[in-house]
Amino acid sequence: MLQVTLDGSNHAIDYQLKHLLGADNYFRLQPMLTQGSQMDDSSQENLRVLRLTAQRALEKHKVAIKRLCEELLS
Repeated sequence: MLQVTLDGSNHAIDYQLKHLLGADNYFRLQPMLTQGSQMDDSSQENLRVLRLTAQRALEKHKVAIKRLCEELLS
């Protein structure tokens, strides 16, 4: 129940923006943090996990990122 409460607004905003802007004009890149990783934890281990999460997200979304960059530069 807690997860639905916390993620509900994210899903609603995502749905609304896709329909308002159109799927071709809307980019949402939101990597999921793994259990235990915290944005405010500056330990070396947590920073390593956050870097890996970012690298995976960049790889997963590289086509969308390239397209977004092309849109921004045109």
